[in-house]
Amino acid sequence: MIGQTLKSTSLTGAQLLESNFRFFISRQPVSELTDGNIVTVSPGQAQKRGVAPGGYQDLRPLADDAALAAAVAGYNTGCGNSIISIAVGLSPDYTTTPGPSGGPDYSNDVISRAASFRTKYASL
Repeated sequence: MIGQTLKSTSLTGAQLLESNFRFFISRQPVSELTDGNIVTVSPGQAQKRGVAPGGYQDLRPLADDAALAAAVAGYNTGCGNSIISIAVGLSPDYTTTPGPSGGPDYSNDVISRAASFRTKYASL
């Protein structure tokens, strides 16, 4: 499931987001990525982030707000990209689609929009 996008699975968007959230609040291992303790960063992934390749501490389980942001970012860029970014000390959004700020802030944008919708349509 990790690294899949909505296009490559039969899950609904909500189901994929829930699966991503569960991943970030756990220590679930993923073959060739993390054993639940160490995240393996390949040379290509390291170069993309400006860090050295190798093993980095898996910082999961994440607290609720951090897990939500990582899950939403993972929805856009894949959980593998998000967990690597977190492990090397970057935002889970590091490889996401640029948002209104011009930078990679997909999760912040989505979470802010969700809050606006809840406020705007609370009476419905």
